[in-house]
Amino acid sequence: MYKSYFNQDQSFYTSNPPMNEIPHQFHPYVWNITDVEGDGNCGFQSTTVALGFSEHDWLQISHSLNYSGLGFAVLEYWLVMPNTAILIANRYGVIVVYLSKQGSLTWFLH
Repeated sequence: MYKSYFNQDQSFYTSNPPMNEIPHQFHPYVWNITDVEGDGNCGFQSTTVALGFSEHDWLQISHSLNYSGLGFAVLEYWLVMPNTAILIANRYGVIVVYLSKQGSLTWFLH
């Protein structure tokens, strides 16, 4: 189960915990944040939702990225951003933008 936050008013910026992780200058451009359940497959689930699929289609993403593990993954096997962004960009032909207060990055199809 995930929560989806939509930018409908100014309270979006203050009532939305994930928004606190995004640099302030990007806030006016964020119109939706989906916070998936942290269950060991959340990296695949968030990628699935970002690509426009249901969070329940995460296994398809896992297989398409040639990930061999099934079920709950321990921390060292999580799909972690920004490390896996280039895989997502190349596999799906999309631009991946990673927004973080520690440093924002962008990946293009290679």
